[in-house]
Amino acid sequence: MDVLILLNIQVIDDQCSQHACQRHVQAHHWSTSVLPTLIQPYMRFQRECSGAHQAEEQSWFVCKCGSQHHSLEVICVHMECVEDIMLDICKCRPAPVQLVQCGFFPCSLVHPTLGVSLNMLEFIVELFLHIAPNERG
Repeated sequence: MDVLILLNIQVIDDQCSQHACQRHVQAHHWSTSVLPTLIQPYMRFQRECSGAHQAEEQSWFVCKCGSQHHSLEVICVHMECVEDIMLDICKCRPAPVQLVQCGFFPCSLVHPTLGVSLNMLEFIVELFLHIAPNERG
């Protein structure tokens, strides 16, 4: 059973600024089209990492969509190092999906140039749950 939690984005005031309207549109795009496409690759990555073997890079994939391909260089931040990887993106294999399949969270909607390790993000969540509050801030 798949469970999707999507944000309900509503614009309350018609008189909001252009920046606020763009933020609402971007949040709506993330919640309705980007994040739902990342759920399956994320679940597959988690399933592969929970087993005895590590996630395999899918370089064997042959694209049959017929769209134009682009190369995209992405900086990937691990816990212990930073590496550059090249992605071959097209309509059937967008960059965010490929990054999640490799274990990184994309920092942009369409052409991310930075990916952060999912393991590092989980560590940061745990860290901030157990860190002492800053009472003098």
